[in-house]
Amino acid sequence: MRFKSLADLLGFCLDSMPSSLDILEPSVLSLSASDLGNFLNDFQAKLHQLDLLVRTTKAENELSSKVDKNAMVVLHNFVKFCLKEHPKRVEELSEILGIAPTQLLPILNVMLKDGKIKKEADTYAL
Repeated sequence: MRFKSLADLLGFCLDSMPSSLDILEPSVLSLSASDLGNFLNDFQAKLHQLDLLVRTTKAENELSSKVDKNAMVVLHNFVKFCLKEHPKRVEELSEILGIAPTQLLPILNVMLKDGKIKKEADTYAL
């Protein structure tokens, strides 16, 4: 690629962030203090933008993780509530909870492993 000015090259680097580049010519570059200051300001702005994106993504992931954990606790409570009166087969639980048996089985297996429910033949109970 060819650039008309050093500012254009630096702008390209900030916008597209190539992993590396080779400058073939000119072999010597000169840069005014003003151009260097402008580049560094643009560079800092890009770094701040990326830092904000990383922080926002991290916060969203942490919130999503908390919501997922809370949703799983609620689901476990629903399963226990469904089993309160008498044992049920996975198909019965599936119909009540609105979750396909194939998706419900891993949840039931975790609850079995944690000792929250029991399995007797093909039914689940408290």
